[in-house]
Amino acid sequence: MADEIDPEITLDPENWQALAKLGDDVLEDMFDYLENVRERKVWHDIPENIKQCFNESPPMKPLSSKEVYERVKHEILPYPPGNIHPRFWGWVNGTGTPFGLISELIIAAMNANTGGREHIANYVERQLVSWMREIFEFPANSSGLVTSGCSIANLIGITVARNQALDFDVRKKGIMAIKKPMILYGTSQMHSSIQKAMEILGLGSDSIHLIECDENASISIDNLRAQIKQDIEANLQPFVVVGNVGTVNSGTIDDILALRKICDEFNLWLHLDGAFGALLQLSSNKYKIKGIELADSLAFDFHKWMHVNYDAGFVLIRDDKLHRDTFTLRPSYLASMERGLAGGGYWFSEYGLQLSRGFRSLKVWMTIKRFGFDIFGRLIDQNIRQARYFADIIEKQDNIELVAKVNMNIVCFRYNPGEIDEEELELINKKILYAMYDRGIVAPSYTRIFGKYCLRIAITNHRSRLSDLDILLNELNEIIELLQ
Repeated sequence: MADEIDPEITLDPENWQALAKLGDDVLEDMFDYLENVRERKVWHDIPENIKQCFNESPPMKPLSSKEVYERVKHEILPYPPGNIHPRFWGWVNGTGTPFGLISELIIAAMNANTGGREHIANYVERQLVSWMREIFEFPANSSGLVTSGCSIANLIGITVARNQALDFDVRKKGIMAIKKPMILYGTSQMHSSIQKAMEILGLGSDSIHLIECDENASISIDNLRAQIKQDIEANLQPFVVVGNVGTVNSGTIDDILALRKICDEFNLWLHLDGAFGALLQLSSNKYKIKGIELADSLAFDFHKWMHVNYDAGFVLIRDDKLHRDTFTLRPSYLASMERGLAGGGYWFSEYGLQLSRGFRSLKVWMTIKRFGFDIFGRLIDQNIRQARYFADIIEKQDNIELVAKVNMNIVCFRYNPGEIDEEELELINKKILYAMYDRGIVAPSYTRIFGKYCLRIAITNHRSRLSDLDILLNELNEIIELLQ
């Protein structure tokens, strides 16, 4: 009978030594890829013939491991988004580290699901939660969760805020039982993930009441108080204020202490989006985020200013019980046992959306162990000094101007020869940006501040040097001259 059954198969290699040799070659290639990153362009167009490689039919038959890697080398590796390059300052992207390669290798080998149960990965994440609680001076009964990034961290924080604000069990009765529209407050400088969170929660983007900014693009406390009072009188239900701890547009930080007072006055939840700015807590610029420890929830990313390889975010919630009550769901097949593999008293699946979760906490834990927190604070200070250096250069130019105050590590600037309207200024600055991308020497991004289109550099890059910013200025001036 056994002879009639197809032979059993596996995905393990027939030749472990050959795969190990390929692994050695790949690791060596990747270290070379990072070591020589400065010699390559930041970014360049993907040739049409390469794009066509990704229009092929689903492969039903295998290639060898080496053949697959050769395709990666020639069709994928040469065309990165650029954030590993020292002259990438587009958007707020972290740079990663060569050591991160090693952590990713271990994560892949262990292939752990960190939703729960009794295994070491959950203890690693619990230690990480403890470290974050201590770094941000949160109380002992606070909780935390490693996430894919700040978008999910923001969603988790706002979900807890919604649930605790209601006088019934919204998990059972649903949002149809909400009697008054629930209102979230923030500014136009908030990250788009906040709007997505409100839409996902069924509260709708119309329930976001945007508060006017002051001249520094931070929230106006007087306008916030007035809007909350008006909404209460209109029989609406304010429930959360979202404070920015470093906006993506200009690095603006809202007045956290003032926001805490407002939230206490009206019994509202204070959620802070600190995607990159929260990590000022590690630096000499910590004073800029005074009061961060008073938040009800705090979202931030490890993959930005702590250079953990993508992706790794985090959320801290002041009240563990509120956090767990928002997400816990333990059917019989997930019930804990007193001991053994199904044991473990602390299941991270009870604190977020996912039951299946990768071992992201290991790469964060390894990065912290390898480098220590102090160096990240020094790198943050270094990036802020670099931004100030470039802003000082811009202020000395005749035809280039700053568009926003430099609050931190972001510089917003544009070419403005004078006597040109806003529409023409936008067109010419777009041409400058496209030319920079085509040349591939530097990579800023763009935004709109107070209605003005501008170029923008966001320096969250441990490889950047002041000399790189000099190259940016030279590129800018060369392109301006070519366009005239």
